[in-house]
Amino acid sequence: MAEISPSVPPEIIVWEGRSSQVLNIGIYAVCGFLTIAVLGVIVQFPAARSLGWVGFFVPAVIALYAWLKVRSIQYTLTDQRLKISSGILNKRIDSLELYRVRDITMVKPFLLRLVQRGHVVMNTSDQTTPVIKIRAIAESEYVSDLVRANVELQRQRRRVAEIAVQE
Repeated sequence: MAEISPSVPPEIIVWEGRSSQVLNIGIYAVCGFLTIAVLGVIVQFPAARSLGWVGFFVPAVIALYAWLKVRSIQYTLTDQRLKISSGILNKRIDSLELYRVRDITMVKPFLLRLVQRGHVVMNTSDQTTPVIKIRAIAESEYVSDLVRANVELQRQRRRVAEIAVQE
């Protein structure tokens, strides 16, 4: 195992969370409707019973995939960076140094407000991910404030200032 330089302070986890399954409500509704429709066809046309399993299996697989896709996303905010782990079989971990965050926006669509969730959107100076969205999380205002406070701390530690350039 490689040793970390003593000049780099250890990271402290400030917040961890996951996106809400409310993101999949449309997919779940369509899959439920398809399952009910297939059941109606089977009841109405008994000859279709042999193909009925397909009508139940396909929507169930689609719903399961959607659930796993959202469930596999893990957000970890440390005092130095934001890590986003995603992927069902293959894992991808994106890391954003907090001093690169330019602007933080909180978005609360109607459906998410109903279940007390929101998005935290960050515009960054990072080349690979200029916009990062922490989607459908509980306590989005609190997380937004945590990100902002830690961004300021990292800028002070690294003596980094954001310069606005007009084009």
